[in-house]
Amino acid sequence: MRSRALLCVLAAGGLAAQEAPVPAKPAAPPPQAPAEVPATTSLAAEGGPVDLALVPGRVRIFRADDIAQSGARTLGEFLAQVLPGQVQDPGQPGMAVYAYPGGARPQDTLVLLDGLPLTDATSRTVDLNRIPLAGIDRVEVLEGAGSSRFGTHAMGGVVALHSAGTTGAGGHGELATGGGSGGDRRGGVVPAYGWGSGWIRAGSLYQEDQPLTETARPFRMGTVFLGFGQQVGEAATLSVAYRNFYQSVPLPFEKATPLERVFDEARRGDYRGNQVTASLRLEPSRTFAWELRAGYVNLRREEPNDDRGLQDRFQSGRGQLALAFHWRAGARAGFTLGLEAQEERATQPGLLAGLERGRNRSFGAALEGRWDLTPSLRLVANARLESLKHRYTAPDGRALDAGSYSPFSLRLGLNQALGAGLRLYALAGTGFNTPLLAQTMVNAREGLPALQQEKSTFVQVGLGWDVGPFTTRLEAGRTRYEDLVSPLATDLSAPAARRPAGAAAAPAAPGFANGGAYRQQGVEAAVGYRSGGRLPLGFDAFIRNQEARDLGAGPENRFGTPLVQNRPFTTHGFKIHYSGPKVRVETRWNRVGRRYESVQTYQCSDLEPLVTPTFVSYDDLAVTTTYTWSRRFSVIVRGEHLAQKNLSITDWQGRRTDLNDNAAMVYGIPAPRPSVTVEARFRY
Repeated sequence: MRSRALLCVLAAGGLAAQEAPVPAKPAAPPPQAPAEVPATTSLAAEGGPVDLALVPGRVRIFRADDIAQSGARTLGEFLAQVLPGQVQDPGQPGMAVYAYPGGARPQDTLVLLDGLPLTDATSRTVDLNRIPLAGIDRVEVLEGAGSSRFGTHAMGGVVALHSAGTTGAGGHGELATGGGSGGDRRGGVVPAYGWGSGWIRAGSLYQEDQPLTETARPFRMGTVFLGFGQQVGEAATLSVAYRNFYQSVPLPFEKATPLERVFDEARRGDYRGNQVTASLRLEPSRTFAWELRAGYVNLRREEPNDDRGLQDRFQSGRGQLALAFHWRAGARAGFTLGLEAQEERATQPGLLAGLERGRNRSFGAALEGRWDLTPSLRLVANARLESLKHRYTAPDGRALDAGSYSPFSLRLGLNQALGAGLRLYALAGTGFNTPLLAQTMVNAREGLPALQQEKSTFVQVGLGWDVGPFTTRLEAGRTRYEDLVSPLATDLSAPAARRPAGAAAAPAAPGFANGGAYRQQGVEAAVGYRSGGRLPLGFDAFIRNQEARDLGAGPENRFGTPLVQNRPFTTHGFKIHYSGPKVRVETRWNRVGRRYESVQTYQCSDLEPLVTPTFVSYDDLAVTTTYTWSRRFSVIVRGEHLAQKNLSITDWQGRRTDLNDNAAMVYGIPAPRPSVTVEARFRY
């Protein structure tokens, strides 16, 4: 009934928009390559390109120049710089990085590569450091629930990656090499060739680095990228992108508790991945277009099993086929209908021996309507219905149903231009997460009841003011999460923090159950300035306050349970940059404030997480200078982690800095040392 009612509303709105006697607007131009789309236009917020001033929501856009300036080689490294306080980065090369957008959990963030979800079916979280940025020209961050547009695991937000597209005619490219303190060595080659109706791009990048102290093997990463595009006739464009990567990551910090430290220089993880996406877009008329997308992603990881003294092997794969129809219903309305089919597979070690496998097949339908109700008021509505079925196969070949789900979500957004550079937006709706395949596999194996889907309701409001060289914004949001899935060994109503530190826990009972609930809310204010003329300066500053409250805990522990840890109450910072004809200088400083966190690393299995306020803050101070020698040659000098100190392994083992500011972003993993790197780039 909800779906039928929404379809009636959208159809009625479309007819009303068609009948409205307004001047006709020119038809929208054909889609552009990501690198050609302005930074003020979003490719992911709606069914087609849209100006940010019209979007009822918060969208952050980063282009190829921003990625190159940062020096980041993975999505985790990049987002840790541009989303301070919302990304947990231990700072040691290659270690896992997780996102907490707006106070949401890591599994509530959906990462898309050209529309293909990048997930690890054998894990409960998305590790952003397993997503290389080779061949990526654009990153968009959509804050707030995106379930009604993108489906499951988008309750907290969406990060959309866009592969490099068209290139200029003829052969050209870039060579890069560099290095610095801490054993940093990097290099790459990115050739490209374009012709009148198509293009081809390629790239190979390499990086090597050392963690805090010498390990048996340094961090190593290699990435290869290949992209191709061809215009087919006058109305169609075909594009294909492929990338693979390999990472060898030192993981020497085996155990870190208030009572014990274990360092193993030979301990490491190995990761390999392949990603391929393809799309065919056809625009036969100015009012109608359709797009067919297909993709496949594979991730293999080998991680240390400290109990067995070896590496466990995990493999995850996902395939997707999607079809979207776009219709411009007159000058003031538009609609997008999306249909998707996906299959996700997981293979991992059995509890005692052998391999166990899981499979998730899903089908989804999404509808979006966009109306210009008046010249200054815009309405966007989204609805999505999915059907998912999980299946588990035991090491002995037994196949069991692991759960079936049919979630529905709805979102409505209004954007009002108030004049004089002011705009007001409001966004509200529902979200959902279906249980992760890694969770339903465990319950099926143990004969436990099937899990239910997680639910959320949210509201966001924002006020922006752009006039002359100044931009300001004030935004607030609140989300309530219910029926959350959590391990059976974790009693969310009686967290481990109530037990004496170091008290032994009962043996963990494998399995998961619904029942957790929490609320996250936050307010962020920001101001920006861009000057022109002979002194091209820019300045940005922000302050964010947030809290995540466990609704099932008592008043004394509502902020201190595993469900709501790692959310800093306050984060603030600024960025100043000068962009001259030859020199660009950027200084960045962010302070991540106090928070509750587990004073025990994930490797420890003999204790339940002990969550406590750490009363420490973390400063991120960096300076980047780019000197453009000529049109073909430039040099980038980066000074990073300048607020941290040179800690030794002895300091870490002796727990001498556990309660010091700037000593760690993640408890038990020491902060990176101050570093300086130099990178030279030659364009041909």
